[in-house]
Amino acid sequence: MPPALDFTKQELTRLDVARADGASLDWASMARDMLLRAAQRLRGAEQAEEIATDSFVEKLVNDLRFLACEMAWSTIPSLVVLDHITGEAVQRIDGALPHLGDGERRTALIDLCRQDAWRIIMDIRRAA
Repeated sequence: MPPALDFTKQELTRLDVARADGASLDWASMARDMLLRAAQRLRGAEQAEEIATDSFVEKLVNDLRFLACEMAWSTIPSLVVLDHITGEAVQRIDGALPHLGDGERRTALIDLCRQDAWRIIMDIRRAA
């Protein structure tokens, strides 16, 4: 949750308590309504960012699957192919999603691409 949304939730809670205590109802109501609208806007922006990230991840995984299929038919050793695909995944993730930093989501996404590529490479090479 973004810090701004967390702060907004804390302020809404504080204003609700103030209204229950009989503090100036007009000011508390107006402030609560303004904070509620701001929270809804923030939540909308957060959801839009998640949708954009999800569509990027889906496209990335599909692109890397296609690359793994193409490279699996070559005579390049399997681990070299896997390293190439992993490097490609790291470049694309770091370029498109810099806000992930070195966090768990980034590592999990790279691992997902790597595991998927390895499965595809091994399936094709076993069948060939």
